[in-house]
Amino acid sequence: MLKRTVLGVLLLMIALVVAACAGGTPANTPDGEAPLQPGDNLDDNLDDDLTDDLDGDGDDMSDDDTGDLPPVAVLEAQQMLAAQLGISADEISVVSTEQVNWPDACLGMADEGEMCAQVITPGWLIVFEVNGQQYEVHTDDLGQSIRFADS
Repeated sequence: MLKRTVLGVLLLMIALVVAACAGGTPANTPDGEAPLQPGDNLDDNLDDDLTDDLDGDGDDMSDDDTGDLPPVAVLEAQQMLAAQLGISADEISVVSTEQVNWPDACLGMADEGEMCAQVITPGWLIVFEVNGQQYEVHTDDLGQSIRFADS
């Protein structure tokens, strides 16, 4: 009796393994493309929809195409300058933005006697203008650290 039970369980396990290895029919994909197969490279199968013309201007978006939106660091610096000047951020125009690597965590603007971590800090050099006066601003990449140059 025990041998029959063991044999039955063993046959059931073999049947399950064979069924799992058989593969079955491939799943249908919504866009009609063939599903990925073992050994396929994911990069070769990326859908072009990721770079389609999302804004309708006739060109596809690329990895570095962010449209007309300024980086978050620029927006953060603009808000901080507006608060310091007591004006609306809408009154501040962006003259220029440049991605830079600052020589330290103080964004190249350490105060006298201030200790700064000596690490390359990616960020932005931004120039704003308000009523004909320009303001130079240094930020880190995300606008979490912002320093204003003397005007």
